Amino acid sequence: MIRVLLLGAGNIGVAIADLLSASGDYHVTVGDLDESRLGELAEHIYTKRMDLADDGSLREAMRGMDVVVSACPFNLSVPIAKAARDLSVHYFDLTEDVETARLVREIADGADTAFMPQCGLAPGFVSIAAYELVKRFDSLRRVRMRVGALPLFPSNALKYNLTWSTAGLINEYCNPCQVIYDGELREVLPLEGYEQFSLDGVTYEAFNTSGGLGTLCETLKGEVDNLNYKTIRYPGHCELIKFLCNDLRLGKRRELFRDVLEHAVPVTNQDVVVIFITVSGGKGDKLVQESYSKKVYHGRVGRLDLAAIQITTGSACHLDAHMIHDALHELVLDGLDIVFIENVGNLVCPASFDLGQNANIALLSVPEGDEKPAKYPVMFRGADMVMISKADLLPILDDFNPGRAEKYLRNLASQAPMIHTSAKTGEGINDWIQWLRELVEENRQIRQQHPLTHTHHHDHEEMPGQQKPHQP
Repeated sequence: MIRVLLLGAGNIGVAIADLLSASGDYHVTVGDLDESRLGELAEHIYTKRMDLADDGSLREAMRGMDVVVSACPFNLSVPIAKAARDLSVHYFDLTEDVETARLVREIADGADTAFMPQCGLAPGFVSIAAYELVKRFDSLRRVRMRVGALPLFPSNALKYNLTWSTAGLINEYCNPCQVIYDGELREVLPLEGYEQFSLDGVTYEAFNTSGGLGTLCETLKGEVDNLNYKTIRYPGHCELIKFLCNDLRLGKRRELFRDVLEHAVPVTNQDVVVIFITVSGGKGDKLVQESYSKKVYHGRVGRLDLAAIQITTGSACHLDAHMIHDALHELVLDGLDIVFIENVGNLVCPASFDLGQNANIALLSVPEGDEKPAKYPVMFRGADMVMISKADLLPILDDFNPGRAEKYLRNLASQAPMIHTSAKTGEGINDWIQWLRELVEENRQIRQQHPLTHTHHHDHEEMPGQQKPHQP
């Protein structure tokens, strides 16, 4: 069992601790000075009241751990990283602060353990999603990343509620922003570069903020003409933040700025995270644009009602092989011919993760449009079977052209069969079942010719010397 020390029992820390401990594979200890926050954790999560700014307490708690995850304000990341380096503990954090991330990378140089700063939503997930789009192009012209955590029910002049670290939020509003412009790495002012756009009928504004790109500027320097990141808000927010930061000069008095915001702007868990990424560039001799958009809403995950920012910062957007491995141990596999893995969600991230499956089946629903194979080529190129579902709607939704969908698929050099199915009429179900039978028989013959000779066991016993829950 992997021993994890999670530092910081704020909203994001609580979400991470609960998700890790619920898997059964991690012995999680949460450290924080606030006993009331520690008391809100599930009983099976181990806790330690400690001063995170005290180096001695930090190192004492970290000894014997495999991994440390910092869910603390960015100003605590560097001492935590130094302790992790000295004690050979793997290190992860969620910081958006550019200078802090640079210092952590310097500390990590030559280390024999992993150091992974900036593992949150932005920077973090959005960089992964953007790079997945980038890999589809032969040449790049523009990469635009837009992300925002917004209240579902804005009711104040700022049209905003606090959903995450206030210190981190102020950092984003006040620090210089990295971009690539005309192929050159540059710094631009925060709160500038104003724009508006609409998504699903809602109008948003976006403007420069610091830190959201992570290391993507370094990764794509020399490959892209223009790369930028902007924060999404409801219209009117940027102008008021400019007034606070620049005219009232609260950007120069950040502790006062933080105090004002935390005493005047309510916290909410009723939020939505909006992600909008657009990449344009060359594919062959054509100039092409591809986009990824996603809205993640607050909801219940396990025992917790989580805000959208907790879900997107503290959890993954897809299954991985480790999850499947654990799930298989809960099944009686003898006598089963097929195990279906339903990897629902977006069509970007899951395409890049091998789950150990024998075959991939991609469902293309008629109401979602026939252009999906062209829009998500990685997913459909890897499909062994493409199933057009809800085929009974074809006479009604005549803008879906099955021939065009198949043409997009064949343009990916895919020879996967494409069948039309309808659960309502039964169309194509026999073809689907026959395909599965042939797949089962093929794999049965392979196993007979090459029988498995390796088995493995897992020891899920508690580790000796582990702490009791809620240790003072």
